[in-house]
Amino acid sequence: MIIVFLAAVSFRIIAQSTVLIAKFDFENGTVDKWGIEGNRSNFTFTVDETNTHSGRYCARLTLTKPSEGERRRYMGFSMPSGQKISKVHIRFYLRTEGIADGDATMNGLENSSKGVVGWLSGNIPLIQLKPAAEWTFVEAKADIKAATSGVVLYLVIKNKALGKGSVWIDDLSIEGIQ
Repeated sequence: MIIVFLAAVSFRIIAQSTVLIAKFDFENGTVDKWGIEGNRSNFTFTVDETNTHSGRYCARLTLTKPSEGERRRYMGFSMPSGQKISKVHIRFYLRTEGIADGDATMNGLENSSKGVVGWLSGNIPLIQLKPAAEWTFVEAKADIKAATSGVVLYLVIKNKALGKGSVWIDDLSIEGIQ
């Protein structure tokens, strides 16, 4: 006698949809939508045509002299209205020269209509940028709070960085995950 047992297995597939929030490939030849914080006289932030990841331009932050404080460039973006976004997925390509491990980070600050909500990933950097002589793919996902209506993305060169070095970024995209 052969007995066959069939087990009914039930599972749910939860589809996560994504929506493109922002994309920066720098092909317009400018970085003018990026704001600046910190001592403006000790670094430059420009487009660069040499050794881009793709296309004609990439962004380049270059240290020009030592500094007492952090150097920060930032770009703010709004969450899509009418869509419940639970996470953000940040992707870009990076290369560096003269930047030591721990000298550069990418952080995100959540905002709402009432003000600052908090940092993406709590009080730790969203992404620790590692030294990379060749273009390297970098990505991070972070939960966002329900009250968040926008995020400000910061490229930070820390105050321990020497007065020389560069960080290049290309093909930066931010997606919302529902």
